Amino acid sequence: MADYIEFNRNGCLLQGAVSVLKAIGGVVPIIHSTAGCAVQEKYISNAANGYAADNYTLACTNVIEKQIIFGGSARLREQIKNTVKVLEGELYVVVSGCASEIVGDDMGAMTKEAAEQGYPVINISTPGFKGHSFDAYVKVTRGIIEGLSKSYNSESAVDRELINIFGIAPNLDPYWEGNLEELYTLLEEAGFRANPLFGYRSTVENWKQIRNAGLNVVFTGWGLEIARYLEERFGTPYIYR
Repeated sequence: MADYIEFNRNGCLLQGAVSVLKAIGGVVPIIHSTAGCAVQEKYISNAANGYAADNYTLACTNVIEKQIIFGGSARLREQIKNTVKVLEGELYVVVSGCASEIVGDDMGAMTKEAAEQGYPVINISTPGFKGHSFDAYVKVTRGIIEGLSKSYNSESAVDRELINIFGIAPNLDPYWEGNLEELYTLLEEAGFRANPLFGYRSTVENWKQIRNAGLNVVFTGWGLEIARYLEERFGTPYIYR
């Protein structure tokens, strides 16, 4: 009997990116790809949660043959403007699928244009062929930090009691939120304050405070690249346990 995989644990880079973004309060993902990418994300999310109903609304450009042939940048411009009107958020993150990346749509130009018009929009390159869902945790986390750093400069002093936690990827483990909550509790009992980046306590404001934390704590290898980046850029020390 041939071996096969049923209910693959990992989705593609785009699916993982959307799952991560859905776990951040105030963040609205905008998918720049075909409609099938958004539908597939729904199926994988439902399977990961035991087929529980996922009522999260996703914005998608739903590109078709016309955009594949002639380019979909104009379609993305239209989708950004429509999304900010109907979906309330503090930060809109455009993520790309395979189709839009292969044809070379300039997402950066479209998000820059939207930002110049006063919309809080950034973009992150996440074509499915470049990785899987756990890679997306690293890609999206670093992408948001870099995107906010360009538009928001925090001059607050380093808070030695504030700690960022990295390495626990949201929606890729059924116990991820409970694990984070327990870590928050342990840190508070030790006299520190956790900076919630994912889950029901997370906010965009918390992400702006990442650079002000006195320490980054990493619990899996998926958080190491992020911690090393923050140490190099902002001088924040980290420990890996």
